[in-house]
Amino acid sequence: MTGRFADDYRAAAAAKQAECARNRDLILRHGDLAKRLSEPPLRCNDPRTWSGYIPGTLTPEDAHGRVAINTSPIRAQLLELLVEACERADAQQAPAGAPQTADTRPDADPDPF
Repeated sequence: MTGRFADDYRAAAAAKQAECARNRDLILRHGDLAKRLSEPPLRCNDPRTWSGYIPGTLTPEDAHGRVAINTSPIRAQLLELLVEACERADAQQAPAGAPQTADTRPDADPDPF
């Protein structure tokens, strides 16, 4: 691929890879959270093989061009784990007794795909 579209695509793909790597690292650094990846509904046989991908807020378009809110239990499970991992990371970074000002939790799904 060449041209602006290709450049935009490569940039979006690189950003998504970085986001997945961050998600994976945040969750796998906590053994109890990593273990929960192997529980239903995800049932990942080996949590170390999870890519860090969390499905988007919306489902892909169907044959009629319709999309819907993604209510997948797998997405819910992964978001729950990610929020817990982010809260732990925030707590570790804050000095004792200091109010938390930084929030690493994802506020919105930046995934345009």
